[in-house]
Amino acid sequence: MAHTRKTADNVEQLAIRVNVGGSEVTGRTGEKWAADREYVAGSWGCLDSATTDVLTTNQSIACIETIDAALDLGEPADVMLISQVLHAEGPDENAALLKKVAPWVKPGGAVVIVENLLDPDRAGPVHATTFAVNMLTGTQRGRTYTADEVCDWLRDAAFEPGEVDEIAPRTQLILARRATSSSAASSSPTA
Repeated sequence: MAHTRKTADNVEQLAIRVNVGGSEVTGRTGEKWAADREYVAGSWGCLDSATTDVLTTNQSIACIETIDAALDLGEPADVMLISQVLHAEGPDENAALLKKVAPWVKPGGAVVIVENLLDPDRAGPVHATTFAVNMLTGTQRGRTYTADEVCDWLRDAAFEPGEVDEIAPRTQLILARRATSSSAASSSPTA
């Protein structure tokens, strides 16, 4: 749940623990995690029910689950989570989604991509190649992608991707920051 803490610079921060996609829970060490909720402008929440693991942040979060989600958050978020979405669509749709998301992330903010990614040679890992076949047969344009493909879309959308981290078996995370330059600051979702 929400609590405040002071940073090394003696700045008070509000931290909110959220069980993304779930109900209120108590962690192993007794910490309370708030139930997921819809996004509230200036606060936190998801646009749709999330299907991700527990996540914590001390910044506002908005969550997108579907490629055609309406992005009307009221104001840009510090963090945008796009979890297990890209594999359901084709490359052009994914590139367009990330460009659509960019103005809804504050300059210096981040977009977090969680996906089941292929190796650079596209020959593995086995779970990702098997999942690619599932996406090819179960969607019109979906498939699995390499980290390089996702990072290229992020760069085209004015994000700077960081390292790819394996956060669970078969699940990778890419954290990308939005530029803090004057051009990014002048680009707003309502402009």
